[in-house]
Amino acid sequence: MAVRAREEYDDPHYNHAAWFFGSEKLSIPRWTGYSRFQLVADYIDRHPETSASTLAGEPSTTLRPT
Repeated sequence: MAVRAREEYDDPHYNHAAWFFGSEKLSIPRWTGYSRFQLVADYIDRHPETSASTLAGEPSTTLRPT
């Protein structure tokens, strides 16, 4: 799922319900979207001067996984 998430990361038309509540049709397990919190944690690990609250308004490109 990580590869697929990277491919769809900046898509403004992604299927929110499918990523967060699952979709058999799209082969997305339930609650998959909630794993994105790990992106914030990983970013903060790499940038300890940053807090989660300061990232709330950042565009998705800021946290883009490498």
